[in-house]
Amino acid sequence: MKYKPTYKKDDVYRGFLESMKLTVKQASLLKFDNIICEGESFSQLVHYPGSEGLTGLQFGDSGLDLGPGESIDLKYTLLMDEASGDETENLTASVDFVIDVADDPEGKI
Repeated sequence: MKYKPTYKKDDVYRGFLESMKLTVKQASLLKFDNIICEGESFSQLVHYPGSEGLTGLQFGDSGLDLGPGESIDLKYTLLMDEASGDETENLTASVDFVIDVADDPEGKI
């Protein structure tokens, strides 16, 4: 993460997490109309020091069921809130998405 040296790293990081908004949609019949999450702040989703207890974005309640050999189409949109603070000005950051697929005893995730 690169940022203006006039700000403290923790303040920039916190501002970044609070300002980034994630939307994830699932496709059905070539339309992305199943909204899994909409405008969720990174601060509610991302694991970082002091975030114990956060579990990330859980797909369990979204109705995503995949059987063996099945696939799914997801579309994500990531935006920075226009009301973000000055500490995020000229910020350069990279974001990695990790999708952890856990087996369900019934053969679904």
